Amino acid sequence: MKTLIIVTVLLQFITLNTLSQVNLRNSHWKGYIKELKNAEVKVDFKEDTVLFLYTYPIDQQGVFTFTQHKDTLTIFKVSGPGGCPARSQGVYTIETIENGKKFLLHFVSDECPDRINSLTSKPFERIYQ
Repeated sequence: MKTLIIVTVLLQFITLNTLSQVNLRNSHWKGYIKELKNAEVKVDFKEDTVLFLYTYPIDQQGVFTFTQHKDTLTIFKVSGPGGCPARSQGVYTIETIENGKKFLLHFVSDECPDRINSLTSKPFERIYQ
């Protein structure tokens, strides 16, 4: 009986954890960049590319490739503004909140320390298009 209860609880945990994960591929989000006076950024995930569309101080676009494995997001900078060099890698865990309407990124590792606070300070909110 104890084994059955433990297995049932474990399966419920696994199911809830799986349901709470968000697939970022082909999704659209908005966020706010603390270092740019909380300027809004639109984040457009494609198949394997993510575009960061900044409107402050001028219209700019950051281009990254990405991979997602369960709750782990790995990004590689291709081009765009900021002090991070091309091909710099960042690894973050994804925490979904509000039933997948928002997500937070949590730092794991990043070759560009300037990027960490921008990506982890505020949640990203889903934009339905």
